[in-house]
Amino acid sequence: MDSGSDTSSTSSNWDPPVQEKAEGGMDMTQFEGQDRFQDLEESEKMLAGDSVLVKFILPNGETVSSSFPHGQTVQFLKVWLDDNHNLSYAEHTLTLEGATLIDPLSLNDIKGIKTGGVENLVEVKEKK
Repeated sequence: MDSGSDTSSTSSNWDPPVQEKAEGGMDMTQFEGQDRFQDLEESEKMLAGDSVLVKFILPNGETVSSSFPHGQTVQFLKVWLDDNHNLSYAEHTLTLEGATLIDPLSLNDIKGIKTGGVENLVEVKEKK
């Protein structure tokens, strides 16, 4: 064995890289004077898409309306009905123009959903 060819590194030969940014790696000076929460809110609105006006026809014939982001899921609408109108999530289905709306789909996945303030009539049916 050749003892003169030691390839292990020593800490005395290594210098850590120079950190040019603040702890966490982000230069926050670019955000000075900006309302970061306002920017985030605007980004979220853009990603959520247009607003969808939904008029629910409840099993008892009553109607209720609300507006939801175009990117929201059917599941969210059912939870909203459960929370606000005591319509059990598990015991109801939603239909639009006779077609059942499937929980994991978002509103923008559903053919026939209209945006721009146009009312979408969604029937809430009790599961049998």
